[in-house]
Amino acid sequence: MIMNTPPLIVGMARTHGDGVTKDKILATARAMADRGLVNAGYEYLNIGDGWAKKSRDPDTKSLVPDIEKLGGDLKGIADELAKSGIKLGVVTSAGTKTPNGFPGSFGYEYEDARFLAESGVRLISHDLGSLPTRVDPVTMIRRMGMASRTASSDMIYSVFSDGDVFRRMIRSTGAHLYHNRLFSSAAGVVPPPPETFGFSVPGSLFNCGETVLSSTTDEAELKRALVISSMASSPITVDADITMLTDGEISLLTDRDIIAVTKDRECRPARLMSPFPEAVYLKVLDENRYAAAFVNCGDDAARLSLFAHDMGLTKDARRFVVAEEEAGGERRFEFSDDLTVTLDPGESSLFFLRLEKMKGGAAK
Repeated sequence: MIMNTPPLIVGMARTHGDGVTKDKILATARAMADRGLVNAGYEYLNIGDGWAKKSRDPDTKSLVPDIEKLGGDLKGIADELAKSGIKLGVVTSAGTKTPNGFPGSFGYEYEDARFLAESGVRLISHDLGSLPTRVDPVTMIRRMGMASRTASSDMIYSVFSDGDVFRRMIRSTGAHLYHNRLFSSAAGVVPPPPETFGFSVPGSLFNCGETVLSSTTDEAELKRALVISSMASSPITVDADITMLTDGEISLLTDRDIIAVTKDRECRPARLMSPFPEAVYLKVLDENRYAAAFVNCGDDAARLSLFAHDMGLTKDARRFVVAEEEAGGERRFEFSDDLTVTLDPGESSLFFLRLEKMKGGAAK
């Protein structure tokens, strides 16, 4: 499928590992619905790799769902999730084994893609571990990408890895999403290098990494992660026990403004307007509208500025800028002015900007 906007995903792999069961899956789905995540756009639930038996069927070589865990087959789980407007995702592997030691898809790409599609799976999250020595990973990604598109017209094929292969070959592998664990951290979100922002286009998205929530995650850290992801048009994968999240965390995860920037249909790349770690990002949205993010990943308080000329204003443009902060309130500035924000370490702010025409000698 061609993806026009990044998906929003809830994952179970980190919180449940290979211990997923039907009860845990359905409890997570209920929490997604009850706490507003489904309404906010989180339409995928990735249950990880623990849904399968440790060995393929000895005769057909097909993947075998663990019926005892799932209370039936994968299709039954997919159908149950669909009642809440949620699509099923699973973890597979390009190699011989998945992260928890279940059968990988190496040599079975087309068979596995057909089986998963027929079972109602709509998101494949493909691990690059356990590839045989000297096997080219990009070739294997391409093969599974073709297999998933052949099996289903609405299957999302995602890949995650510790390496940088995707930054070099992101347009050519056939995968829709690219995770890179280098940018995933429970202690602090590190944004991807500026050059990767340009890889976010419809159908080819760079994933900043899972948003991992734990008891040590504070709301400022979570907001920073989400603001950076929105600027990168990155898919957002929340790997946490949804039932245990605070109201504040849920409020950030479902924030309409952050999601609106994330869901920019053109996936326009943001521009890094000042150097990391005290970063200012500017993203064109549509006619005369922008989004600007101010992010302090440093250890000290910082004053960050965006200048009107960064948005194309000149002295004779006869325009001014209205800046509306995500948290509320407006500021106005003209060519010679700037939008300056003071942030403590770890804090971030998101603004929507629009250009307005002057009327006569004054602002309209």
